[in-house]
Amino acid sequence: MAKRNTAGTRVQGRSSASKSPAKPDALEILELEHRRFETLLAQGETTTVRASKRRRELLDSLVSELAAHEWMEEHVLYPALLSYSHTRETLTEGLHEHDGAEALIDELKGIPTADVEWGLKFRALKETLQRHMDHEEKHLFPVARGVFSREELRDLAEQMLASRPPRSAQM
Repeated sequence: MAKRNTAGTRVQGRSSASKSPAKPDALEILELEHRRFETLLAQGETTTVRASKRRRELLDSLVSELAAHEWMEEHVLYPALLSYSHTRETLTEGLHEHDGAEALIDELKGIPTADVEWGLKFRALKETLQRHMDHEEKHLFPVARGVFSREELRDLAEQMLASRPPRSAQM
C-alpha cells in the first residue's frame, strides 16, 4: 500500500533494504571542491573596487579552502600516485601550479582590495587555478581512476578527510 502525506499525495517510501548513498571517492571530493573554487573565483572576478570588504572575505575563504585542498592532494593523493611512473610528470606539474597559485595569493594579500590592481591579480589567480583544475580533471584524475579501484579511491577519500587540516589554516 502506498504511503500518503497529509495532503493526500503519494510519497515514495524507503524500504528497509535500501542502502545509504555510497561514500564519495577521493576524486569526487576534489572535483566537488573544484566546483566550489570556481564559484568563489567567479564571485571575486565580478567584484569592483567599491566591494573592498567582500573582496577580502572572498580571498580569505578561497585561501583557507585552497590550503586544505592542496594539503589533501599533496599529502594523500599525489603520494599514492607517485609509484606509477606515468604520473610523475603530471604530479610535478601540479606541484608547480600549486606554487604559482601560492605566489599569486601572496601578491594579492599585499595589494589593497580597493585597488584596481587587485582585480587584475585576482583574474590571474582565477586563470591559474582554472588551468590547474582542468589539467587535473582531464589528465590526472582519469589516470587515477585507471590505476585505483573504486574501493581504493574511497579509502583515499577517508584518509584525505581524516587528515585534512582545518579550513582556517592559511597558505
